[in-house]
Order: sequence, then structure tokens, then C-alpha cells
Amino acid sequence: MMELNNKVNNKKSLFEEIGKKELIVLILLFVFSIAIKLPTLHYPLSGDSVVYAELTKNLYETRSYTINGELHTQYPILFPLLSTPFMLFTNHMFALKFAVFVFSSLIIVLVYLIIRKLFNSITFSIIGALLVLLNPWFFSYTGTFPLSEGLT
Repeated sequence: MMELNNKVNNKKSLFEEIGKKELIVLILLFVFSIAIKLPTLHYPLSGDSVVYAELTKNLYETRSYTINGELHTQYPILFPLLSTPFMLFTNHMFALKFAVFVFSSLIIVLVYLIIRKLFNSITFSIIGALLVLLNPWFFSYTGTFPLSEGLT
């Protein structure tokens, strides 16, 4: 019993196991994930993204979840709420895109960490993260058409 308690107490968390080289890999994955989507920055918003951008703008400017003065009930508030801090740096259209770029890049880091924990292999983790990043559907939802679906 004492031996089991020592094993449990000595177990390190994933963040304690990550060394400097692996931290550099994580940063590079994050930066690469944003850089690969930068050419899509000038693409126009369409569909739901336009509504989300307008809701982000109204949340930032009027602190209300409205469109044309009416309370909006069709879309959930989380995506515009997460995009609102980016309004400090740019307009509502780019704020929405930057939010998707940043959060989808964090998803790539999260995929790396999950695979690292499951397989304890840096190589598998990098390959898995790159496979998700270069998946055409993931890229489409997070780069070409910045939609909330890319963050789920």
C-alpha cells in the first residue's frame, strides 16, 4: 500500500515533464499554425461569421448582445464574447479572424499535449498536431471561413 502511495505522489504532471526543447516545439507549432493561416486574413467574411462579427462589435461598443437594437437569440454568446478582447487591436471583422486564429492554434497545442500524454512520444505528437493543422476541413473552418465550428 505504501508503495502505491509513493507512485501516485511521484507522478509528474504533463507540464512538469515538458522540457525546454519541447516548449520550443510547442511555440513553433503555435506560430506555424497562425502563420499558415495569415494569407487568408484578407478573405471576406460570409454567412454566420458576419453575424458573429456584428455581435462582437456590439458587445464591445454597447455591452449588449444585440443587432439593430434588438436582443439576439439565434446564436450563442460564447464566440462573440471570446472575440471581443481582440477589438482592442483592430476592427470587428479582423477581431473575429484573429480570435479564430489564436484559439485554433491553441487547439493544435492541445492536440500535441494530448498525444504526448497518451503515447509519450514527441515524434507522434508533432505528426498528430500537424495532421490536424493540415486537415482541409480544420483549415477551412479556421482559416478560409473563420467559423465557430473550427473551435469545437
